[in-house]
Amino acid sequence: MLWLVGALYLLLSLPMTIRLGVSLSGLSGSAQATVFWLGFGARMDSEIVWDGRPKVLVRYAEPGKPAGKRALNVPPDAVRAMLRMGRWDIRVLVGLGDAAQTAVAVGALRAALCAVMAGGRLCGSTQVGADFAAERFLMTARCIIRAPLGDIMLIGVRAARKARRKKRRTSARKEGGSWSTIPSRA
Repeated sequence: MLWLVGALYLLLSLPMTIRLGVSLSGLSGSAQATVFWLGFGARMDSEIVWDGRPKVLVRYAEPGKPAGKRALNVPPDAVRAMLRMGRWDIRVLVGLGDAAQTAVAVGALRAALCAVMAGGRLCGSTQVGADFAAERFLMTARCIIRAPLGDIMLIGVRAARKARRKKRRTSARKEGGSWSTIPSRA
C-alpha cells in the first residue's frame, strides 16, 4: 500500500506545462491554452469578442452544440494564483494617428502595464511600441506556467472552496438567515 502512496506522490510532483496566449487587434482577438503533462497535451482555442465587456467563446464546442455559444466560467482567484506562477511576455503596438496623442498613450500604457505587473506580482517583460503612421491597437500576451500537478490541483480546490463559501454567504443574506449584531457602547 505504501508503494501506491509513493506512486501517487510521484505523479503529483511531476511538472505540468501550461501555455497561454492572447492576441488582440482592436476589439476582437483570439486566445489559446495548451497543457502538457507526461508527454500528453491538450489545446483549446477561443475567440474574444467585445459585447459591452470582453467575452471568451470556445471555438470548437461539444458535438450537437453550435461552436462559440458556451462561455467559460473560471473562478477569478484560481486565475490570479495560476498567473502569478507563470512568466509573462506582453507586447503592445499603439497608433492613434496624431504623434502627440500616440506618444502620451504609449507612455500611459507602459506605466499601466508596469503597475499591473508589479501590483499583481507577475514576472516577465513588457514592450510598448508606437506606430505614428497609422491608427491601430495590437497586443500579444504570452504566459508559460510550469508547476507540479499537485500545486495546480491545490489551487483549484482552494478556489472552489472559496467560491462555495462566498455563494453560501450571499444566499444566507438574501434569505435573511444570518444577522450579525454590533454591541452597543452606550
